[in-house]
Amino acid sequence: EDKPRKGDDKQPVIAVVNSLVVGVDGAASEVTMYLGYDEGEAAIHYFGTNFPSYWVYRHGGFLEAVNFAEANREPYVERLQKFDSKLQTDLFDRSGLTEYAEMGGLAYRQVTGGVQTVWNNVTNETWVFLKEISSAGDVSTVDVIMPASPALLYYSPEFLSKLLLPVYSYGNNTNEKYGRPTRYNFAYAPHHLGHYPVCNIDEIRQEDMPVEESGNMILMTAYIIKKIGFSWVEGYLGLLDRWAEFLVGSLPDPGDQLCTDDFEGPSPHNTNLAVKGIIALAAYAEMLAAKGNTTGAAYYTNISSVYANVWVVNGTDSDGTHIKLQYNEDGTWSQKYNAVWQDILGLDVIPRSVIDRELAYYTKMQHQYGYPLDSRKPFSKLDWTMWVAGTAQTALLQNITKTVYYWTNNTVDRIPWSDWTETDTLEAHKNKFKARPVIGGIWAPMLTPRR
Repeated sequence: EDKPRKGDDKQPVIAVVNSLVVGVDGAASEVTMYLGYDEGEAAIHYFGTNFPSYWVYRHGGFLEAVNFAEANREPYVERLQKFDSKLQTDLFDRSGLTEYAEMGGLAYRQVTGGVQTVWNNVTNETWVFLKEISSAGDVSTVDVIMPASPALLYYSPEFLSKLLLPVYSYGNNTNEKYGRPTRYNFAYAPHHLGHYPVCNIDEIRQEDMPVEESGNMILMTAYIIKKIGFSWVEGYLGLLDRWAEFLVGSLPDPGDQLCTDDFEGPSPHNTNLAVKGIIALAAYAEMLAAKGNTTGAAYYTNISSVYANVWVVNGTDSDGTHIKLQYNEDGTWSQKYNAVWQDILGLDVIPRSVIDRELAYYTKMQHQYGYPLDSRKPFSKLDWTMWVAGTAQTALLQNITKTVYYWTNNTVDRIPWSDWTETDTLEAHKNKFKARPVIGGIWAPMLTPRR
């Protein structure tokens, strides 16, 4: 009874009324309104330390921020308009579709609306955190950051590096300086940091996804390093090595464990999960090569090549048309959306002919309103479907995009954009994931070469 009342109990309303009167000369009437809320000095709590929002650090308070925004409104609006125009042009140029440009703009807003930039007042730098939204209240869930990442990587790899740093610090047991030392001793990458906005999770409360999260961290880090170098992650290279070695011991068959599609439960012998880890090993080899470690690079290159061959041989269905959902289940299939990272990173691990064979098979599995995630259920995930589009030739990319756009524009569920959809109806899945940053997966084709 000491808790605040629920938001929908006597819900408060803020109303602003202005008279927008067109002048006698036909001139437009303009009104500017500033709306926000003050988080004070505790936007994020990180293992004993409260971090203020970056705007609080920079301006000192809400009124100061508003005054700054008003004083700089015209140049800021001009910058925003130029950025919006570039964003729409870039999206159209990649796809040739206004539908893709529209979805990309909406996805960018949904992703950036789910992140929180703070001032780390211990290390004196900006950090970024992400809220999972609707599927859970977790903070900085690695397999939510991963699908969101294409929308952030395209314009600002450095921004994503700031989002990964809190995860690295936790995984590396370097959070003593924040006041509440919390040990993380697993050989694989963590799943999340706590329940938003409090980062305080003990390792025993993690939702373990060993191959999933280790592969995610290596792949995202590899892309960032290609763009801005190693300086931001120098202190965590030993951690990357530990995760890479974990993948070596866990593949080519990842066994029985959760992947990001945990709503389906554990997925033993999952080939899509396996290919993520295999590509991550090849990406790690390139990192080592860039560091001048030719011996280590050759070691991981060879392992990824051997594992890739096992993946193709043992994963191919007996009818020879596609890779199975699980190594041990003939007659099944799934979207191998993780293969997009081979194209994103410019790697050559899985033969192009195998990827093209997969894409051809997906077109046969298409339902009226989309592409099912796999052979078990008719539902789909829009983010993963657009990852698949990132590996496709232009004609198929456009077909996939138009299918996703049609569902998005015509769904009967009037909720913030859902990523978990049905393919036989225009409904979101009954659990109605909504407003999640994962929709940044729409941007995956922006990171891959045109085919």
